Amino acid sequence: MALLTIISHFVFIALAFVGLQSLRLDRYIGPAQQNSFRLVLVMVAVALGFACSSFFYELCGQCGTSIISDLNKYSNFRRSNNWKRLLCVAGIS
Repeated sequence: MALLTIISHFVFIALAFVGLQSLRLDRYIGPAQQNSFRLVLVMVAVALGFACSSFFYELCGQCGTSIISDLNKYSNFRRSNNWKRLLCVAGIS
């Protein structure tokens, strides 16, 4: 699980870096400030990528918990034979 988290962070950081580079903000910065701007760009990409990765990872965790909870409810419903009563009430049986 930890390896998946690290890979997710690196992928989202790379996507954020490429996205920020595509904005071409470096043309508004003077030649003397290019190195500083690149450092700021990397730091912003790390922050943005980490935040997006954490959000995505948490969203997947919540969806997975919800799906597992729904499956448990369904299996408890099947085991309790309530589904037979439901079919009788609906007139299907």
